[in-house]
Amino acid sequence: MQRPLVILHGYSDTSQSFQPLADALSGSSAGGGQPVVVSLGDYVTLNDHVGFPDLLTALDRAWTHHNLPRDEGAVNMVVHSTGALVVRQWLHWLTREKSRSPLGGRGTGPEPCPVKNLCMLAPANFGSPLAHKGLSFIGRVLKGSKENADGRLQSGKYILKGLELASPFTWSLAMSDRFETGDGQLYRKGRCLCTVLVGNKGYDGLAAMANEDGGDGTVRVSTANMDCARATIDFSKDPQRPTVAMEPSTGRTAFGFLEKYNHSTITGNETPPSLRAPLLELISRAVTVTDAGFNAWCDELQEVTDATSQKQDGYQNLAVRCVDDQGEAAGTGDRPVKDYLVEFFENDKDSGGGALAKYFHTSVLESVHNYSDDPSLRALYINTSKLFKRIDRADETLEISVSAHPQLNETNQRVGYESFTDEQIGSVSIKADNIRDFFAPHRTLLATIRLKWSSGRLFDYRHSTQPYRRV
Repeated sequence: MQRPLVILHGYSDTSQSFQPLADALSGSSAGGGQPVVVSLGDYVTLNDHVGFPDLLTALDRAWTHHNLPRDEGAVNMVVHSTGALVVRQWLHWLTREKSRSPLGGRGTGPEPCPVKNLCMLAPANFGSPLAHKGLSFIGRVLKGSKENADGRLQSGKYILKGLELASPFTWSLAMSDRFETGDGQLYRKGRCLCTVLVGNKGYDGLAAMANEDGGDGTVRVSTANMDCARATIDFSKDPQRPTVAMEPSTGRTAFGFLEKYNHSTITGNETPPSLRAPLLELISRAVTVTDAGFNAWCDELQEVTDATSQKQDGYQNLAVRCVDDQGEAAGTGDRPVKDYLVEFFENDKDSGGGALAKYFHTSVLESVHNYSDDPSLRALYINTSKLFKRIDRADETLEISVSAHPQLNETNQRVGYESFTDEQIGSVSIKADNIRDFFAPHRTLLATIRLKWSSGRLFDYRHSTQPYRRV
């Protein structure tokens, strides 16, 4: 018996846009009958009061309304763009955190994962560079100023906040569902088989204003990939000798980097006939692959990705979160550092690291985005192809350090960070042999930088019968 197929659209879209894809898949081995298109009440994202928690609730209710099965691995899904984040948060909540906020009166315990095969088309798993653009840009360039029943000037600000690069929403979601261990892993053989397909072509016409290298017009290839990694660079214990801990995400997902598709045509809409048939074949295989064939499917898509990658530069999305140890000392958790600079250079006495520093910050580092509500969260867009060409000798190293404000000496030794000179703070050395582990194309690395906060001359005691003493 074939599983029902659920199709979920993305930001500012409707289920109607995916009727052609539903019709095409219903006649293939992927369908097993007419696909069920979940619209979430036509899935409102352009209302400024709607957030991702609301969509979680809406998806759960829509699942019940359409009488979709909730048994382990009972359905297959195809999602586009923002739809990937909607279903990811729902699946994590359903299988891990349901006891915190029960819905629908079904009890408070975790439930099975009902999705067996999950195909993500151009997903915004780690955000989109367009999410922080102004309303005029999104409305006119990308959506043609289409009418919005909830108000022309409403763009879904809470949804866009979650879609912004380096947002706490995508960061927290990844920490929850991509670094689970043991039986908690969602995306692996025996549980949910996830495939990501993303294109390499931007838009045409006026919408081309949204294009950037390494993207499909809306999402970056590196922010689409589900497989990611996290790192902690800790200066707080010994600023001169920082430590580095790094680990990949758990489980495995399939990733296909496809040539000649943009963010829209990868859905099958307005796709040239020569590209439509192979796309439908890939989607059909993604939602029918079995546990036994999943590793081979991943390897096959890796070959496709390698072929596409040979024709253009690769990029890493380096999401950085900078915190200090002050909150930890007070028992209140991490405290964000909102004014800092991540520095990349070479520890070369002859050049002082200047040549590589200049090259990295002017050529390799193509953009930096500070999350609008919290600048301690940033997304650094790294051209890995240029970096690999520059670091080409076994004896070369890339040094990573950080400077933060306020500096202790700038506050009359009251409070602050000691991170301005080499005598105050050291650096992390990434050797040439490890450079491709730390900077991988088509991937997001979630890096936490931890600094030491210094409390200097804050309290003075003056004794009436003794000379003045400073403590």
